[in-house]
Amino acid sequence: MSAVIVEREEPQAFLSHSSLDKAVARRVAAALRKVGLEVWIDESEISPGSSLRKAVEAGIEESGYFLLLWSENAARSQWVSAEIDAAFVQLMNEKMVAIVPIRLDATALPTLLAGLRYIDYARDGIQAIRAFFEPELKGDDGHDGADCCDRLGALSDRDLRKVIHRGLTMDEVEVVWNDVLGQMDAMMKYKPDQNVIMDLINRARMRKKLGELHEVLCEDHPHVAP
Repeated sequence: MSAVIVEREEPQAFLSHSSLDKAVARRVAAALRKVGLEVWIDESEISPGSSLRKAVEAGIEESGYFLLLWSENAARSQWVSAEIDAAFVQLMNEKMVAIVPIRLDATALPTLLAGLRYIDYARDGIQAIRAFFEPELKGDDGHDGADCCDRLGALSDRDLRKVIHRGLTMDEVEVVWNDVLGQMDAMMKYKPDQNVIMDLINRARMRKKLGELHEVLCEDHPHVAP
């Protein structure tokens, strides 16, 4: 079974995710907007005092793509489970919903989703999302994020350190560190700036998150790419 791809004048994607995966959801949403998709994500679509259930139902009904950020966190989320059920109702009623799982880790997909074509974010990162949607959609901002990641990936660790040091403040480096590796150690603030950046690169490489580091830099600071 393949993911169902639909056509809309203004394509919209509903981004289903666990609140514990919010940081990844924001990066995915930014990448989707760059390839021409409007993105329904709860924090930007639900106003204070409004009905969460009604807002979610309307978001799914109005979307041509139902994108499921699947992880161990999502598997435990009752909200995510309810959103999947609602998406299947729309799909069965031919309401132009495409269900596309985006796997964040090795958690097995639910039985009903196991046969769908999925995006392996855990292995391929943001570039896999672009590769999936770019043949169908074209972004309107002219920025090629995949090319940015390729250019950063071609740099040696020493040259990557140089472009980060030249292009980011240390406050920005700390934000990038927190996005990729989690909370920065307090003692890092007492190290020379270039040593901190080199530690960021080395730890990202050791944890097999160097690609994610490139993605975060390209999403938030694309000017650093040579």
